[in-house]
Amino acid sequence: MQALFFSYGLAGLSVGVVGVVPFVMVSAFPAAVRFTGISFSYNVAYAIFGGLTPIFVTLILRLTPLAPAWYVLALALIGVLVGLYLHSQQGRASIMSEVSA
Repeated sequence: MQALFFSYGLAGLSVGVVGVVPFVMVSAFPAAVRFTGISFSYNVAYAIFGGLTPIFVTLILRLTPLAPAWYVLALALIGVLVGLYLHSQQGRASIMSEVSA
């Protein structure tokens, strides 16, 4: 029962984080960039993953009934790795700006 409450709280936190993303995008970029670059990249990514995910998961279901869970796990790991890479690049950029100053 405790795991259920913990999972429910974690899901609520995740939904809250997803709700913050549009606010950050609106405050981070000027209107011209928001309407062109962000909307285009969002729609292309949504079309690719929204169109290919059901096909991909259905094919993996032939191997294991946990295919949707494996797919979500793989995407989560990719997200963590990209986040770590970007964090390390940000650290290098700040070091390089200090060295050049």
